[in-house]
Amino acid sequence: MKTRKPIYSFTIQELIDNRDGNFIHHDQHTKELESPVLEYAYANTLKFKIKSSRFGEKVKFKDGRTGTNQTWYNVYVLFEDFYCLGKDKDIDFEDAIDYAIGFGDIHIRCNCPAELYWGYRYLGTQMKYLYGIPREGRFPKVRNPNLKGTICKHEDAVLQFILRNKELIAKMFAAYYDRLNDGQSIYAVNPQGTTITIGKKNDEGDVFFERIQEEEQELDEDFEELDTLDELHDMEEQEEDNVIGDDDHIATPDELWENPDEVEDL
Repeated sequence: MKTRKPIYSFTIQELIDNRDGNFIHHDQHTKELESPVLEYAYANTLKFKIKSSRFGEKVKFKDGRTGTNQTWYNVYVLFEDFYCLGKDKDIDFEDAIDYAIGFGDIHIRCNCPAELYWGYRYLGTQMKYLYGIPREGRFPKVRNPNLKGTICKHEDAVLQFILRNKELIAKMFAAYYDRLNDGQSIYAVNPQGTTITIGKKNDEGDVFFERIQEEEQELDEDFEELDTLDELHDMEEQEEDNVIGDDDHIATPDELWENPDEVEDL
């Protein structure tokens, strides 16, 4: 079967331009999503949260229980080479941001089931734009054998957010590098300009990236038994791991930001 020739890099605009708006109604579903929540800027990476399209819906389980869908997906966007540019005091920071967003190669990952099972993670692996690990080497022969599209709807919404909010992103990265250049040991900066802790370092390296790897491995284990399209749709609709009962309480993003030092899993 003929596949795309790998090009090994993508800019934001190239990923958007190469998506297939008609494949599984991509454009329609992207427009229906609420705006992503930008959580922090870290070195060369932005972390977003975005609500599932089923967020807030009432769910009834087979045992008769009812609950409310509270699923958030995580999207990471890494700007290649930006860490070197950001630290270089001889390069105007606005020029570095313009290059990263407008012309630089990026890497991206979403932890939604669609990215894995509609072939986007396979495409990202083959064409070198997937962020982090694990990679995906299984060809999507059932759900996307023609390798349509490039990104899931959550990633699409995030990339469009970045293009619309360049000033905010520049401000966050500027705060990060100003403090880094001053010799402060920081991990990330949130949209309010506050330094937050997103991981702990040890002798082996940065635990933050180890945590991302563990989360993705757990996601793969949750989905590896899915064999049919119906099973995937059921999981997307129910998302039982992220459903709370009517009497339960779940912290909102605003509540989490009030006590950032107490939140280690952001």
